[in-house]
Amino acid sequence: SMFELAIAAGGTTGMRRTERAELWYFLAAGEVVAPGGGRHPVAAGDMMYVPRGGAREVAAPAGELHAMIVVVPGGREGAARSGALPTPELGAGSGPRPKPPVILPASAAKPHGTATIFTDGALPDRTLAASVLDLPAGAQIAEHVHAGEAELLYVLAGSGTLTVNGVALP
Repeated sequence: SMFELAIAAGGTTGMRRTERAELWYFLAAGEVVAPGGGRHPVAAGDMMYVPRGGAREVAAPAGELHAMIVVVPGGREGAARSGALPTPELGAGSGPRPKPPVILPASAAKPHGTATIFTDGALPDRTLAASVLDLPAGAQIAEHVHAGEAELLYVLAGSGTLTVNGVALP
């Protein structure tokens, strides 16, 4: 599942526990607060991985924040579609100590041809991988399969055709 989240300037998600692993791609600068209070600035282009059973708070201290969020399939999507985060708030006595998020700064991503690879199999949840592709007009990538992980595509600019199992989709 993939959706975009907007947080108004001065707003926050609140500290929330993840029921499934999440991968965030920040489209604007903001701040991530880890369980226990550690604060980490994030820039546009950075990513964040939150493991299943983890917790995170995302804040927009200076301006509006937008992020694309990919969630491992298998849970409640309806709440996200209606504008609410489908994750419970982290309260006192809410179970075991949550795992902290992992910030994946764009500056640490590895360039590889037209792709910039953020995860490269380094995450414990092998169902998620993340890369940013910058393709010139007319470029083609051969049809291929991702065994064991879903590939979700989010187009930041431009347009193209995606072929899935021989079917061309604009």
